[in-house]
Amino acid sequence: MTETRPAQAAPSLLGNTLRMLPFLALFYVQLAHHVLWRDEINAWGLVVASPSLHALLRNVHYEAHPALWYLLLFPFSKITHAPWMLKVVEGFIGTCIYFVLALATPLRRAEQVLVYFSSYILFEYTVMSRMYSLMLLFALLYLWTRINRPNRVVLNAFWLGLIANTDVTGMILSGGLLVEYCIHCVQMGRVSKHWLKAAAVYLGMVALSAATLWPAKDISWRTNGRMFAYAGSIGHLLLAVLNYLSAPWYTVHRHFPRQFWDVQTAAHPSLYIALLPFTVGALVLVFRRSTALLAMMASLAFVGILFSHLIYTGSVRHFGIIFIGFLAGLWILRSRGERVHAAAWFLLGMSALSGVAAAYGQWARPFADDDDAAHWLIDHHLQDAALIGFPDANVIGVPERLERPMYFLDCACIDTYMKFSRRRDDFDVSHGVPAGLAQAVRTIHGQEMIFVVNRPLSDDELQQLGQDSVSVASLAQFTRGDIVDEHFFLYKVSLRTATDTQQVPAREGKQEN
Repeated sequence: MTETRPAQAAPSLLGNTLRMLPFLALFYVQLAHHVLWRDEINAWGLVVASPSLHALLRNVHYEAHPALWYLLLFPFSKITHAPWMLKVVEGFIGTCIYFVLALATPLRRAEQVLVYFSSYILFEYTVMSRMYSLMLLFALLYLWTRINRPNRVVLNAFWLGLIANTDVTGMILSGGLLVEYCIHCVQMGRVSKHWLKAAAVYLGMVALSAATLWPAKDISWRTNGRMFAYAGSIGHLLLAVLNYLSAPWYTVHRHFPRQFWDVQTAAHPSLYIALLPFTVGALVLVFRRSTALLAMMASLAFVGILFSHLIYTGSVRHFGIIFIGFLAGLWILRSRGERVHAAAWFLLGMSALSGVAAAYGQWARPFADDDDAAHWLIDHHLQDAALIGFPDANVIGVPERLERPMYFLDCACIDTYMKFSRRRDDFDVSHGVPAGLAQAVRTIHGQEMIFVVNRPLSDDELQQLGQDSVSVASLAQFTRGDIVDEHFFLYKVSLRTATDTQQVPAREGKQEN
């Protein structure tokens, strides 16, 4: 590969802004069209269910995320409980991201366009953002001060500390950026009397992040699995390597467009194994002349792989810290006016290709069907009926959109959001519906009860429910969503009395597309 030479003059601010505006408009259109996914809306449900900051901080420990994102949402939840407010917050953060990219970037014109098209800018960290949008925004703001105010060590430490307070992967990202910053300062011979103060600021903010994300003693392990469960698995280690070195550059699922949103490299690693030498080789070629940048990328990859292998496998949104690290390195090289190896085009092009696919895929299909299911209940005047749901983590979007509580079979409890507590771990999912639903119907015994489930009930389940004197009538089904386990099937359920006539459970309901 050859090397690309810097242009004669850096692009103007006006040109950068004009180049950015169509992508900003596309962001607004995509955000308006986007159907909030369960992880997005559950953060809002948690905030709405927290009457005070003390309650909020207590509830966050069941999420195992730092509190910063929830603290940001908290004041907005006092304006309205409606989930649309979440999009307002995400829209503001996304707008800031685009303007920082336009007004502060030293990247060349074509590089800017490819970055805007990349999967993490075009979709993953803007449209479907959550706390990762804050992570990207803080990283961009850190880059500006790192390049323009390199001697402001306390300010730079503050931005790195904010990055660490967005997510566990944000903590990994801030550590990688810190490695680069420290090596660079040592190489430049920059000695500051504020180093101790900067270290105290950074370590204090990292400690704050760790304190707020520390899992509650009775947190659930059913969804994410237990830590170190795969520590001895070579195959799982290979998956972690592919996740952090191959997957960030091509994030499209093999079942695109039906399921493009998650890589699932364990199911089809051949493509990502083939990409591995090219992605690693490209990173080495681009940053080979900078010890600090190579150390930054190596530390991000090493710690990310260990985290994925030992703690939590993760998904595309977690692997994106490698892309942010690459963007930071490219940003730093261009700010110095240095040549950039043409291998950078390969990485930018791969990410742009998957970004276009992600935008198209989410436009063609909603992520989940909970919004359609909730509106169907409203349209049929059933929004006030007692809600029964199973499985809890999959059906939670319906009650959160209706701003209603739901009785969950998983824990035999009523809640308004998905609380990842141990009360759900001992539940036998395979035998849950007949016995658990019968118990729920007897417990609630309301005039109108709606059972929300993410799959159709089987003939055996319907027969057993009939034997338990539970009457079941199929109302509607919603199977358009990209996430298969967030398809929705609605049933009207009631307890059959001695005076009721024999009723055959309905198997077919209205198909919603």
